[in-house]
Amino acid sequence: MLQYHYYVSAGPQCDESTRIYKVGIGTSLQAQRDFQFLTDYAARHGHYFTFVSDASDVFIMKLRRSLAEYDVQMTYCSARDLVRLFKDANGTTLNPAVLRSIHSQQTLTNIDYRISSNLARRASSPAKRSR
Repeated sequence: MLQYHYYVSAGPQCDESTRIYKVGIGTSLQAQRDFQFLTDYAARHGHYFTFVSDASDVFIMKLRRSLAEYDVQMTYCSARDLVRLFKDANGTTLNPAVLRSIHSQQTLTNIDYRISSNLARRASSPAKRSR
């Protein structure tokens, strides 16, 4: 019998590098080791890993809606396949220093990126209070 979990791999903020997985985890000994690896890996890297429930469905739906401009799709896979992906280092995100460097370069060279970045920063900053 398979149990399904959501695994969201993202950097410091969700963007086009964000990956969303719906992972099927069995009940075998190997599947339980894979589950433990994914739990530890998610905790170490600050990723989202949780059982599929009504609340997690709503969260994933809102996340996908917020990432619609990047066309982030959900990937269905087994726990074994996802563990192999992470161990092969094909699915890991870049470290924060590299992400900041890419952001700086894009801000300097791409006017559309600069505008959307400034708008996103303004939207996420707290509202100023008038006295």
